Amino acid sequence: MHREHYWVGFSLVKGIGPSRLRALWVYFDRDMEAAWNADPQDLLNAGLGEQALATFLKFRKDPKLDPIFDKIHRTHAHICTLDDDEYPTLLREVPDGPPLLYVRGRLFPEDDLALAMVGTRKATTYGLEVARRMATAMAHAGVTVVSGLARGLDTVSHEAALAAGGRTVAVMGNGIDQLYPSENRALATKIVDEGLGAIITEYSPGTPPLAENFPARNRIISGLALGVLIVEAPSGSGALLTAQFASEQGREVFAIPGNITSPNSEGTNSLIQDGAKLVMRPEDILEELNISRYTLQTKRAVKSIVPDSPEEVRLLEIIALEAVHLDDISIQSGLPIYQVASMMTVMELKGLVQSVGAMMFQIAPNVDLDSFNGG
Repeated sequence: MHREHYWVGFSLVKGIGPSRLRALWVYFDRDMEAAWNADPQDLLNAGLGEQALATFLKFRKDPKLDPIFDKIHRTHAHICTLDDDEYPTLLREVPDGPPLLYVRGRLFPEDDLALAMVGTRKATTYGLEVARRMATAMAHAGVTVVSGLARGLDTVSHEAALAAGGRTVAVMGNGIDQLYPSENRALATKIVDEGLGAIITEYSPGTPPLAENFPARNRIISGLALGVLIVEAPSGSGALLTAQFASEQGREVFAIPGNITSPNSEGTNSLIQDGAKLVMRPEDILEELNISRYTLQTKRAVKSIVPDSPEEVRLLEIIALEAVHLDDISIQSGLPIYQVASMMTVMELKGLVQSVGAMMFQIAPNVDLDSFNGG
């Protein structure tokens, strides 16, 4: 048996969870082969427990690990353990973190500069747009976006990070050989095939996406990041559990304020009442996490962008000298307000304009309007 076989073998034994597996690793001085072949009394001394020991001793006689490794190889996945340099530094700090991860793609040291973004699967248009803005800004700042590959806000967070040229890590609540939900298979494949991040899970191949797996999955999402942003969540949402894990792990908890009459914002508004940092703009997160690369990278990005249409040039001309209200931009441009609002959102994501609050917009710093004349 190889080193990885011992890790996987222990993880498949009922009664040996993450905490006990980590305890074995520590007790046997990081030698999982020695742990696997240890005497029963040594295993008890390591904290295995009578019932778990009996189950393990029976399993050890004929572990049948080949089918598991066949699935790992077929999906081009690999195993990452506490022994490996690839194992995320922040996740090592979590006492009940998974000692073993199944990974598709690659985890890099720079992924330690990460923000987790989570929220409801049934997001509103507001929630989806905010998630898109925040994930885009994080990507521009060199921050890896971590989420759960679920429908709704998770999906948008991953997609926006990729679209902005950033990295993203998706944490699943099922085996690495299954991409769930099925509608996100293309997204997951893109993350891996284009080298833009990783898909990870602590669950062995063949594990279905059972409801009871997802709360445990959430502790990994928070554990991978410096902070967690709850974008939109009703009361009782699993995203609130992620916020709780983040708090327990010593991570920063951020929340987007929402309409007080919207059930989808009850959870996030409550988090803010309880002390979560209210987020109005990406800088609120970047400043709190002391990420200084944002300004430099944003300026570099602005230099390389141009308006896509004469209409965008016209809007830039209107706000070139001072901040202008959305209604006035609509009047001066002759465009309907819904179109102006949509264009401003896109232009803000591109780094051409800045929202200064109260539906006021101004041209972004370092954008030279003269260079766009005639374009």
